[in-house]
Amino acid sequence: MTIQIRSITLKVFLIISFGLTPIWVVFPSIIGAQTDNRTLGIALSVILLAVTIIFAHKYSSRTTELTITDKEVSFRKTTFLIQNIQSIVINKTGIGMSAIEFYLKTGKKYSLNVPNSKGNADLAISFVKNNLPEIETSDKGYY
Repeated sequence: MTIQIRSITLKVFLIISFGLTPIWVVFPSIIGAQTDNRTLGIALSVILLAVTIIFAHKYSSRTTELTITDKEVSFRKTTFLIQNIQSIVINKTGIGMSAIEFYLKTGKKYSLNVPNSKGNADLAISFVKNNLPEIETSDKGYY
């Protein structure tokens, strides 16, 4: 079975977040120093941080096909056999995103990061749990 979900490319998300750090750190500091108003600088910094994270979330989000057949699981450019999966961990500790982590018997870990918006993460998590009921699944994080 196949499902289309939104997923986040973590590398792109982090590059954008850290690349735009000077905007929400330096600019408000300069404004706060020039106007002698620390409150204005802090408020501007928080607003720009929120805008930066929202922009990074939107820009790094892509449509991904998650496919689970009788023998394998695939998403993006990753494919692995179901018989090699040791366990699945649902990690909801991220802010605005969750991760479905596939731990293989070889020690490798494959992670699918999905945004929580519009029920996207819940859809992906229920799809994995329903199509791989024989594999141990544990939940980690907040609900």
